[in-house]
Amino acid sequence: MQKLDLSYNRKISGSCLSKYLSNNKMKLFDFTDCPALKPMTVQFILASYETSLQELDVSLCRNKIFNISTKMLPAQQALWKFKYKTGGESQPSVDQLLNFVRLMPKLEHLDLENCCCAASEPFLSQLPLLCPQLSYLDLSGSLLDGVQACSALKELRSLETLILNRQQNTELDYGELHLTVLSQCPKLAHLSLQGASNLTDTEVYTMISGLRGLLTLDLRSCRSLTGSFAEDCQLLNRTATLTVYLQDTMIFEDDCPLVPAFLNLKFGVLRLYETEPLFENINEMEEFQWYQEEYFENYDPEDYNPENYGQFWYEGYVEEAQQFYFGNDEVGEVLQEDVVVIQSDDDELW
Repeated sequence: MQKLDLSYNRKISGSCLSKYLSNNKMKLFDFTDCPALKPMTVQFILASYETSLQELDVSLCRNKIFNISTKMLPAQQALWKFKYKTGGESQPSVDQLLNFVRLMPKLEHLDLENCCCAASEPFLSQLPLLCPQLSYLDLSGSLLDGVQACSALKELRSLETLILNRQQNTELDYGELHLTVLSQCPKLAHLSLQGASNLTDTEVYTMISGLRGLLTLDLRSCRSLTGSFAEDCQLLNRTATLTVYLQDTMIFEDDCPLVPAFLNLKFGVLRLYETEPLFENINEMEEFQWYQEEYFENYDPEDYNPENYGQFWYEGYVEEAQQFYFGNDEVGEVLQEDVVVIQSDDDELW
């Protein structure tokens, strides 16, 4: 056995793992939503599998898991992916998070959604030094005090994917963000700004014109946009295709009659998620974070193809619930606590 997934086992503490895991080549541990997980379990994993462990997910675990002494723990030689998505309540301190990251010099994928201190200048300024190979960074739901707070990100020369969804700072200057940070990231290919309420079409045009290596731009739920950036892009001399996601915005296909050939605009609520990937790891459920209230209010089972479409509804971490459902003919099973399901008989959501 090389992978152990104990996610959503809310009563498991992990204290018995040492009795059963004699394999010293474990590659993956997933403790998502295991609030009873003990710090000693995390310490045991980091001490026992420093040469084999590649992925560790402790999302929605309480911040007590950071209450371990990292000074005596070895640096992880193979760990490239670490996730700690919080529910908004249990937050580690900057020092606790830094002590963890110091053990992960080979880290390439870092997901700190809703982790407040992750967007602070003391943490971000150390990140390029501690994780020089980082290529994927998710700071969704955080509070960037300003562009200077994340200016150190331009030192991440390998950064390919940056996710800044649902920024709580509604006054963030995205134009300055582009000039100060984004334009200085030479390998940036995927940028997600979901829910940026103050993002303007001018700023979108500036990003498209300046970030020539950009392949996907996620603007879902950016309702301040009008779509005028598409027409402005006609003058750009660009060959690589750029896919822009505009679900849950005020922009419709009729609003963009003049679209340059390189620009691939995605409208509507649902999409064929198997054939239209947003990121390379789109098969992970956590990446489906779009939500449109109107869709659920006007749900029609005849318009829903359960074989091709999936809709994931996240209500919580902070305001949204961590839940999902797959459409099928009869959905009557609650998949986990507080999951909202569709009862196809009367189209009632409950």
